[in-house]
Amino acid sequence: MKKEWATIKNHTNYLVSNCGDVKNRTTGKLLSPKTNGRSKTQYVLLINDKGFVKYKTITHLVVEHFTSEKNLKYKRFQYRDSNPKNNNINNIIVSSGSKITKSELMELVK
Repeated sequence: MKKEWATIKNHTNYLVSNCGDVKNRTTGKLLSPKTNGRSKTQYVLLINDKGFVKYKTITHLVVEHFTSEKNLKYKRFQYRDSNPKNNNINNIIVSSGSKITKSELMELVK
């Protein structure tokens, strides 16, 4: 898969890739993600266009910028390989509530 970059909405100084990388547009440096201790999801600290610091999960950024999914606030994310550090768009499954069963997951992986 070819790596594609998109400008992060309301954070125009940053880019997110479909592989789960986030970089500073000015310096060109990749940001080092932090890991949430409880859920093990990764997040980055971004400064929005108004100068305020915002925490953004990488999964949300990737899904928001590389899919047609809307209203992500009430969506759940699961990972095909069960690794929340693998934020590649092909590894993320978006669902609208309860967890996906193991059999449903196996169908999606096929």
